[in-house]
Amino acid sequence: MMLTLKLQSVNKIVRIQIASKDIMAQDFFLLLRSSLSDQRFDSYRQSSTDKNIDLLEHYLWNIALCESLYPTLQNLEIALRNNIYKAVAISFDNPKWFDDPSILNDEQQKSVREAKKRLNKPATEGRVIAELTFGFWTSLFDRKYDRVFWNQKDLIKNAFPNMPNSIRTRSTLSKRFSDIRKLRNRVFHHEPIWNNPDLKNRYEGLTEALGWLNPALRDVTELILDRFPHTYLEGSKPYRDYLDTLLDDSNNAY
Repeated sequence: MMLTLKLQSVNKIVRIQIASKDIMAQDFFLLLRSSLSDQRFDSYRQSSTDKNIDLLEHYLWNIALCESLYPTLQNLEIALRNNIYKAVAISFDNPKWFDDPSILNDEQQKSVREAKKRLNKPATEGRVIAELTFGFWTSLFDRKYDRVFWNQKDLIKNAFPNMPNSIRTRSTLSKRFSDIRKLRNRVFHHEPIWNNPDLKNRYEGLTEALGWLNPALRDVTELILDRFPHTYLEGSKPYRDYLDTLLDDSNNAY
């Protein structure tokens, strides 16, 4: 017998199908843990008294939070690599500056070679730029690139045209993008972010940095794609409501 529950959401109808009417909550969570792993599932524990349903509530909210950050992270990563590439190409009058050993040190040169190998096709400028990792681009904010990169006339202004002059420095960018990289990696590697007390500030720093790169892209992202403020403000309660309906929260065992 197939039982289908229709749960009303703000933006859509969520359909949850239970394969058997005889499924028990305990079996349900054993099945979840078998694929998610106990270690991962237990990382969503907020207190020692949390039950399985509390952990799943946090887990689902975490997925929604990560999903809501994806558009801003995606657009920031694309804008960052393109802005830096163009600014350096202009400053050095060299569209293939990433091949110049007088500009990049050994570690970054190795990253370029590895990116070209992964391409398995002609290494045009656009392909190489897109293939280089976010970590490569943020590594260029290291102080060792002050003399080579960031002290070049107008390079930092061309890369971050909307960043206020009073804070437009390599060190400011290094700290900001280090924070963004850590958040981005947790999101893309499916790690918990729901319990980060600084998450709202990290989000605001992310959107501000996108504005430094391109205010039009920031505005489009915020107005059309960005669901983080709503998802964060709602908290985990909507997911608990779904679970209560699914599992019939009359049994404290789960």
